[in-house]
Amino acid sequence: MPRNFQLIGLLLFFLPWLNGCGSPTPAVYPVHGRVIFEDGEPARLGNVEFRAPDRTIARGKIAEDGRFQLTTFRPGDGALSGMHQVIVSQLVITKDLTFAEHNHGRRILPMYGDYGTSPLRFEVKKTDAKTFPVNEIVIRLKISEADIEDD
Repeated sequence: MPRNFQLIGLLLFFLPWLNGCGSPTPAVYPVHGRVIFEDGEPARLGNVEFRAPDRTIARGKIAEDGRFQLTTFRPGDGALSGMHQVIVSQLVITKDLTFAEHNHGRRILPMYGDYGTSPLRFEVKKTDAKTFPVNEIVIRLKISEADIEDD
C-alpha cells in the first residue's frame, strides 16, 4: 500500500509538466524600424538590441538600408511592451584591409554598443490587429568626428 502512495505522489508532482503547464510566454508586440545617422544616412551593418526592465532581450539585424525587425521568442515577433534600453552594435573584421576597402558604410560609435554608455531609450507600445504596426522606431545615431573628416 505505501508503494501506491509513492506512485500517486510522484504522479501529482510531475502532472503539471506532463500537462504542458509551465510559465506562458509573455506577450510581445511587433517592432520595425530604421537605424540612421544624424545626417540621414542609414547604418548598413550591425545589430539592434532592446532590453526590457526584466532583462528580456529583443534583437534585430540591420539590413543594408538600415531597416531592422525585432525578435524575442520567434522570428519577427517583436518585443515586450514598456521602456527599453537600446544598444546598436557593429562588428567589422578588417583583417589585412582598411575599413574603407570593406565598404560597410559609416562606423557606429562604440558608446552605442554597451548598455552602460548607450543613451538610447525607446518605448514599445501594446498593439492589436487594428493598430498594427504602431511600433515603427527610428534610431538616430551621432556621427564621430573621424567619420566626418573621412567623408
